[in-house]
Amino acid sequence: MDATLPELPQDILMDIFTLLEIPDLVRAASVCPSWCSAYTSLCNLGQYKQSQTPCLLYTCETDSESDARLYNLVEKRSYKLTLPGPPIRSRYLIGSSNGWLVTADDRSQMHLLNPITVEQIALPSVITLEPVAPIFDETGAVYKYNFTNRAARPLVTFALDELRIHRKAFVFYDTSAERYIVVLIHNPEGQLSFAWLGDDKWTFLPPHTFFHDCVYMDDLLYAVAARGEIFAFNLRGPIATKKLIVDRAKDYICENIYIVQAPCGDLLQVWRLEDETVYAEKLVKINSLDDHVLVLGHNQSLCLSAEEYPQLKENRVYFTDDHELYIFGWKNNRRDIGVFDLENNSREELVSPQLWSNWPPPIWANSASGLAVHDDCKIKFSDLKARRGFRFIVFKIDEKAMEIKVERLGETSHGYEEFTNSLPADECRYAVYDLDFVTDENCQKSKIFFFSWSPDTARTRSKMLYASSKDRFRREMDGIQCEIQATDPSEMSLDIIKGRAH
Repeated sequence: MDATLPELPQDILMDIFTLLEIPDLVRAASVCPSWCSAYTSLCNLGQYKQSQTPCLLYTCETDSESDARLYNLVEKRSYKLTLPGPPIRSRYLIGSSNGWLVTADDRSQMHLLNPITVEQIALPSVITLEPVAPIFDETGAVYKYNFTNRAARPLVTFALDELRIHRKAFVFYDTSAERYIVVLIHNPEGQLSFAWLGDDKWTFLPPHTFFHDCVYMDDLLYAVAARGEIFAFNLRGPIATKKLIVDRAKDYICENIYIVQAPCGDLLQVWRLEDETVYAEKLVKINSLDDHVLVLGHNQSLCLSAEEYPQLKENRVYFTDDHELYIFGWKNNRRDIGVFDLENNSREELVSPQLWSNWPPPIWANSASGLAVHDDCKIKFSDLKARRGFRFIVFKIDEKAMEIKVERLGETSHGYEEFTNSLPADECRYAVYDLDFVTDENCQKSKIFFFSWSPDTARTRSKMLYASSKDRFRREMDGIQCEIQATDPSEMSLDIIKGRAH
């Protein structure tokens, strides 16, 4: 007698999965097709809200150039990840926040990389930063950079693989604007620039020297400088504004200084000194974090509740190496990584023996779902598939909201020409088309095609965003029978489509 276990409804499965840590969530996805579908929907719809214990992302000498590993503090074990090119071991890791790594390649070009979903998004070119100007060869290709260190100094020329302008980068979400923003601390002397996701260039902020760290609260950017000054920036107007909210706390520049949002909402200032003494400042010195934890390094600085993250020890600082010389220079030196106990002023190893190679320096990372998929996408596709309510659907990535949405619906009376005319000549799109055809045996049939439209004239960043998100979005469309990738109308003619259908 055949027997099958009753399946839970997908919405209940998704509610359960929201309570899982990332390793358990990934394992749950491999149990059966219905669980995998719930997992995919949960991530793609942006509903995965479980607070994740930070993981240590690192590379290992025994792995390939494109492999990285995540050390999970909950399970005390590592997971191997294969990441898209360029190889992770050839990149500089210049930031980590909200589930995204910020990397710079050997030409100093920057990308966002989600290590869980392997989505990758190109950021504005380094030549759009104010201190950098391109030098072109006789073919019109960039082959060197001019760099302005300070107004009073002459230009310095760098080869493409020699410019090291990046210091630290962050990815924040502005809830009012419903947009992601990337903030970059860069040379000369720790200046600030920012770009809304989808911008073609960086915007330079009012100058100040030696910024060390940033946090985004209540739609304002707070940045701390080397002597403890804290500035608040409003980036949402036509012109960014700056206001000093805390004056300098000391007359000397310390090795590293951080700014974090405490669970209570206050701003906490943390100094990391060369003698490895770590303490926190909130107008006056405090000697204990009580039941809280700091997570510091080249990541977005975090202050977490040990009650909400029970695998972390209270009144401790979990730190990775973020000394500028080690991050960008001394590639073979051992990294300063561990746990600092504020109660007895001592440190302990995070894990022993050391798991990681020294380059790129390990960095704290947490999870994020990447691009969200609007509910309407699945609803309309189900209508096309089950009731044949539409002939085609065109989908567009809203780069401001970082969400895939329905752009156009084709009526059942529309033909293939109406469909191809709905795809813009110079912009990327996803689409599905319900094709009716007659087989060689004179049988009437239909097949649903998935299209990835990426014309050569589209923006490079848009093409990369659509390419990196395609596989996950396509999995949302359960029932796709054929796939077409096209950069030109000739690659998706009706004859080609019919040939694929047979």
